[in-house]
Amino acid sequence: MGKVKLFFKWTFVFGVLSIWTFLVLQSLAARGLIDKDFNIPIYIKTDSGTEFANSASIIEMLFFHEFEIEKQIEIIPDSKCSLRGTGGVLEVNGIILEGENDVNLNINKLDKGKGSVSGGNNKNRFSSKFDVSDVTQNDNEVLMFEGEASSKLNREKLNFSSIVGILDRNSSLLILYSEGNSSDEFRINDMNVNYVSGCSVEQKEFYLITDNGKLEKRRSIGDVRELLKERPELIDAYEGLKGLFNDYWWLIVTTPNFVS
Repeated sequence: MGKVKLFFKWTFVFGVLSIWTFLVLQSLAARGLIDKDFNIPIYIKTDSGTEFANSASIIEMLFFHEFEIEKQIEIIPDSKCSLRGTGGVLEVNGIILEGENDVNLNINKLDKGKGSVSGGNNKNRFSSKFDVSDVTQNDNEVLMFEGEASSKLNREKLNFSSIVGILDRNSSLLILYSEGNSSDEFRINDMNVNYVSGCSVEQKEFYLITDNGKLEKRRSIGDVRELLKERPELIDAYEGLKGLFNDYWWLIVTTPNFVS
């Protein structure tokens, strides 16, 4: 009889501990402590700025705020870009200079960098050094930049200062040319880019929650559950929010003085 009582006693204790462990894990998940990995992050935009969302801030929105959710795509270019190219057709002041051409370009912080281009032959030699002043386009198709240049033909300074470069990512061909109204001009077409480091772009998807103000009266748990059904991406991002659908949902709400 003593062994039977002991068996039932430990069975009861084990059962209580199992339930307690389950509830604690649900609570931790909802507070963002063991959130699973997910591919599309969520951010919250308020009057004070935009910040990464966690489970607690999402629960705050669900119960106490008017809000909108939008999926957004942002193109993020590398902060550094280095490339080298050779070949192409070089033309200076309407004259095609046959010979070997080469270019070097280094961009460090998108709109700050240096480059050089040279070409021609033993008879006519062109050289230009430039500072990158702006990256005007940088996406999956094209890298386009502008710069201020100092250029020479056979050691004679040329009368132009603005330069434009266009890299076609699909063909790996680079075009460089002078810009502006000046007596001198140059252009180099179809230069083969044979070395690239960085210079790429990343497409980042994310959800943005915009806070439209606090509610006069908080939403009921029924209303919150309906919102979660309408916006499954929230649960996809934070699986712990499933805890709002069980009988002990109030255990995962961290808002002070919250009354269930």
